[in-house]
Amino acid sequence: MMKKYCWLLAIGLFLISCQKEYTHNQLILQAESLMDVSPEKAEKLLKSIPNPAALSKSDYAAWCLHYTQALYKLDSTILSDSLIRISIHYYAGTSMYKYSGLSYYLLGYIYENQKKNEDAMQALKQAEEISQKTDAYNLLGLVYYQMGYLYSLNEVFDQSLISFRKSQCYFQKARNFKNEAYAFRELANSTDYSKGNTDSVLYYFHRGQLLSLQAGDTANYHDISFSLATALINNGRELPKAKQYLLSAYRFDNNSAYYYNKLSLVYSKLNRSDSAMYFFQRALPDTVSLSDKVSTFFSGAYAEKAKGNYKKAFEYLALYDKYRNSVIVENKRDELYKIDKRYSLIEKIKENDNLKISNRNKIIFISILLVLVLIVLLEMMIVNNSRKKEHAASELEKQKLLSEIEQKRLLLLNKLETRINSTLQFRNLKGKLSTGNVTHDNFMDEMLKQSVMNESEWQSYIDEVNILFNNQLEILSDHFTAITSSDKIVMALILLQLDITDSCTILGLNKNTMYRRRNTIKERLELDKSINLEKWLLDYVG
Repeated sequence: MMKKYCWLLAIGLFLISCQKEYTHNQLILQAESLMDVSPEKAEKLLKSIPNPAALSKSDYAAWCLHYTQALYKLDSTILSDSLIRISIHYYAGTSMYKYSGLSYYLLGYIYENQKKNEDAMQALKQAEEISQKTDAYNLLGLVYYQMGYLYSLNEVFDQSLISFRKSQCYFQKARNFKNEAYAFRELANSTDYSKGNTDSVLYYFHRGQLLSLQAGDTANYHDISFSLATALINNGRELPKAKQYLLSAYRFDNNSAYYYNKLSLVYSKLNRSDSAMYFFQRALPDTVSLSDKVSTFFSGAYAEKAKGNYKKAFEYLALYDKYRNSVIVENKRDELYKIDKRYSLIEKIKENDNLKISNRNKIIFISILLVLVLIVLLEMMIVNNSRKKEHAASELEKQKLLSEIEQKRLLLLNKLETRINSTLQFRNLKGKLSTGNVTHDNFMDEMLKQSVMNESEWQSYIDEVNILFNNQLEILSDHFTAITSSDKIVMALILLQLDITDSCTILGLNKNTMYRRRNTIKERLELDKSINLEKWLLDYVG
C-alpha cells in the first residue's frame, strides 16, 4: 500500500512539474507591450537580453516568439524557422491559445517567404483552429488575410474571397481600420480576377480608400487609388476620376516612374495628346525589362494615335509586337532550363544510389574468397554500367542537339513567315490609306488588330509547345474533341507558365475575357469549375 501511495505521489509531482506557464521576465513583457506601437524598440529590448537560450523554458519560448514577431513587423528576412518552432513546441497542448496561434501564424509567414506555399497553408490552418478559441480578432484577421493571399496566388479565387471576407470581418471587430482597408483592397482584386460584378469591385476599392484615410494610412490610400484607377480605365468608366487618382498617387510617390504608362494611357483615352506624350516620353527611358518594353510601347502607340501621328504609332506597335514575341521565347528558354535542371537532379540521384550499393557491398565480409568474388563481380558491373552510361549519355546528347536544331529551325521559319505576312498586311493598309479607301481611325484600328497574332500564326507556337511536352497537348485535344484552336492557344500559354497579365497582353484580351475562356476550356475538358486549370494541365503533361 505504501508503495502504491509513493507512485501516486511521484506521478502528482511529475504532473505539477510539467505545468507550463507564460513568462514573468520584465524585459520580455515590456517588449510585448511595445510590439504594436514600436517594434524597433521591442527588438532592441529583446536583443539586450544576454544569452536568451540560458533562460528558463517559459522565458525562452516567449523570447523566441516575440523576437520573431518583431522581425516580422519590421519586414526583416527570417531565414530559419528554428526559433519559432521552440515556441510552437512549448505552447503545444497548453491553454495559452493566443501565443500558440501566433506562433503558427508566424511559421506560416516564414514558409510563405520561402515559397513553401503548401507548408504555409498548413501552418495557417493550425493557427486558425487554435486562434478560434480566443478573442484575438486581429490575429484571426491576419490569419485569414494570409490564407486569402495564398489562395489568390493559386488562382483559387472563390476560396480567396471567402478568406478575405472573414479577414475583413475580424479586422472590423478588432477596430483595426488600417488592416481592414487592406482586406477590402484584396476583396476588390479577387472579385475582379474572378470576373465578379464590376460595381462590387469599385465598391470594395472605395471602402478601402475611406478606411485608409480613417486610419491615416496615406500610402495604402494611394495604392488602392492606383488599383481603382486601373479598374476604371479597363472598364472605360469615369476616366477623369481615374486620371485624378493616378495623378494624386503619382505626386505622393515623388513622381514615381511606376505610374507613367497608366497616366499616358488614360490621357490618350481622354484625347489629351500633349499630356499623353509627356508621360510616354518619361516612361520611354525606363524600358529595361521585356515587360516594361511591352507596356511602354503599347501606351506609346495610343499616345501617338491621340496625337494623330499614325506612322509613329505604327512603329511603336511594331516594337510592341517584337518584344511581346521575345517574352514568349524567353519563357520557352526558362522551361528548357528547368528541364535540364530536373535531368541533372535525376542523374545525381542515380549516382548516389550506385554509391550506396557499392558501399553496402564493401562491408559484406564472409570470407576472403567471397570478398574476391564480390570484387570481381563489382568490377564487371562498374564496367558494364559505365559503358551503358556512356552510350546513354551519347544518345541523349545527340537527341538533345537534334531537338535544339529543330526548335531553332522552326522558330526561325515561324518568325520569317510572321514578318512576311505582317509586311504584306501593312503594305496593303498603306495602299488603302493612300487611295483614301480607309480613314485614319479605321487604319489605326486595323493596325491594332494586326498587332495581335491570329490563330493560324499561333499554330507554330502550339506545335513547339506540343513537342516540348511529348505530344501531350495533341493527345489531350484528340481525347476531348470539343477543344478548339483558340483553346489550344490559351492552353499553350498556360503550359509555358505565362501569368494572366502577360497572356492578356499577348492575345490582346482583358482579364475578364481570359477568365471566361479558361472556364470554357474547363467545360470542354469536362472539369469541375473549382479545379485549378493550370495545375491540372501541368499534371496532365508532366
